[in-house]
Amino acid sequence: MKPGTLILLLLATTLLAGCAGLSDQTITVGPPPPYAPKEIVVPTRAMPDAAIHIGPGATRVAVGESAVWILQADRLLKIDPQSNQVQMIVSKIRSSSSIAAGEGAVWVSDRSRLLKLDPQTGRVLARLPVACDNVAVGAGSVWAANPGKGTVVRIDPRTGLTLATIEVDRTPMVLAAGEGAVWVLCWETNAVCQIDPDLNRVVAKVPLGVGIPIGGMAVGEGGVWISKQAQLPLGAVNALVVVDPRNQRVTKVFKTWFDGAFALGGGAVWVATPDQVARVDVASGRVVEKVLVPVGEYADLAAGEDALWLICDRSDTLWRINYAPPAP
Repeated sequence: MKPGTLILLLLATTLLAGCAGLSDQTITVGPPPPYAPKEIVVPTRAMPDAAIHIGPGATRVAVGESAVWILQADRLLKIDPQSNQVQMIVSKIRSSSSIAAGEGAVWVSDRSRLLKLDPQTGRVLARLPVACDNVAVGAGSVWAANPGKGTVVRIDPRTGLTLATIEVDRTPMVLAAGEGAVWVLCWETNAVCQIDPDLNRVVAKVPLGVGIPIGGMAVGEGGVWISKQAQLPLGAVNALVVVDPRNQRVTKVFKTWFDGAFALGGGAVWVATPDQVARVDVASGRVVEKVLVPVGEYADLAAGEDALWLICDRSDTLWRINYAPPAP
C-alpha cells in the first residue's frame, strides 16, 4: 500500500470514530470498503413476507391500536396486520407531516391542527388547535412539537386539554417516547433533548458531535437511536448514533451503509438501502440477516405487530417483513 493511501485511510478511520464526539464504542455495519476483510455471508431472504397494494402517494406509516396506518395524499388507510388487507379508508385527511397511534386513538398533525381519530370507525373525534410538525404517544400522553415556537406541547389524550408547554429549541424537531422519557431531536442544534414526563421540562441536552442529523430517531432496546451523516475526506458516511438514556451521552456509533431510514423492532435495528433491508444486532452491530427489496428509496418505515412495515417512494406497495424469518 502506498504511504499516501495509508495516511488517507487512517484519517478516515479517525474521523469516523469521532463522528459522534462522545462515543465509547464504534461498530461498522454493512458492506465493507474494498480494503477491508471479506464480509461474512449472512442469511438472505429473497423477498419480503408480504406485498400489500395500497396505491401511490404514501408518505408516512405508523403502527398502533392493533393496526398499521398509512398517510396517503388526502386519506388515511388502516391495514389489518392479521390479514394484510386494507380494512378502512378515511378520506379528507389533509397530507400531513406526522402520525402516531396509541392511547385509544390515531393522531394526525396537519400543521395548524392535531386530529384525533377513532381507530375503529375513522371518525374525527377532535380537532385540537395545536400547531405541530411531529407527534408522538408515550407516558400516558400525546406530545406535539412546534418548531416555529420551539415548544413541545403535552396533551391529555382523553380530554384534549394541554397539560404542559415545554420550551425546547426553535428548530425542526423529531419526537419519540420511551426509556422513561420523551426525546426531541433538534436538527439545527445537532442535539437530543430529554424531557422528564414527571417534571414536564428538559432535563438534559445531549450533543451529537460532528455531522448533521438525517432526521430519523427511534427509542428502545436500551437506547435512543438517531440517524446522522458525517462528511469525510473519502465521502459522506451515514451513521446510527446511540444515546444512553441513563447517563445522557453517546455511547455507540454504528457506521452504516444505508439511506438514513431505520426502525427498531424484534430485538433488532433495521436499516434500509435502495436494494435491501438489513437486520442488525443491537448489541454487536453485526448484520444477521438481509431482505432483498429492490424498490429504491424508502419514504418511511415502522415496526410493530411482529413485523417491519415499509412504504417506498414512487411505489404503490406496503411491504411487510416479519421479525421471525420463514422456516427453512
